[in-house]
Amino acid sequence: MFADETRFGRERALNAAYMAAEEQHRVGPLIKLCRESEAESPEAFQAWYLEHVHDEEYLQQLVDDMTRQTAYSPEMCKNYLYRKIFVRVWHGLHAQTWMRDLLRAHGISAKIAPDDWDAKYGVDIIAGANGELYCGIQCKSDTQRSIEVPRLEEQMRLWREKTKTPIFIIHYHEDFQGRRSISSDSERDIIKLIQLVYTERQRAAEETAERLFVNLDETT
Repeated sequence: MFADETRFGRERALNAAYMAAEEQHRVGPLIKLCRESEAESPEAFQAWYLEHVHDEEYLQQLVDDMTRQTAYSPEMCKNYLYRKIFVRVWHGLHAQTWMRDLLRAHGISAKIAPDDWDAKYGVDIIAGANGELYCGIQCKSDTQRSIEVPRLEEQMRLWREKTKTPIFIIHYHEDFQGRRSISSDSERDIIKLIQLVYTERQRAAEETAERLFVNLDETT
């Protein structure tokens, strides 16, 4: 049994066993499947998945693998697996849409990143305009704090190295009715994000104006 028996300790252990599963159970491919299913609830996504992707027997094999790796009970591993695949993925997909729309309401040009960018760079949403990338955004539920931190840090490093732009982690809270709100400690990051976008937008406008004046000088 793992030494760390706190809730986050168990979560880390189960998540590590889950991540050892096949590549198709990473977030990106699952988000793509969830989007394809057009499911209106986690239960509907589960039913669609079991009919069109894999059956219960296949998932039971994953549960058995997780049980061997963690020494936790089959029931605990199954609950975690089903919650991870169906509940978290469905809510995660809809949280991305909610976050994108929230940013757009604040005048930020935001769109959902390609499905595989979460696995590569930890990015769910990108913000930019006129072909320019301003920043990446990772949406995380409050329930996912402290999970996969080293891996996420490496993903963020790759993002910054590749794009030369920052990445923000925005935490959100979701109540039992499915209503979402920005977590209090992420409100400052939202303000920083908005300030960054407006600063970059102003810089781009000034550069455009400068090029325009240069072109005018050359033609006179």
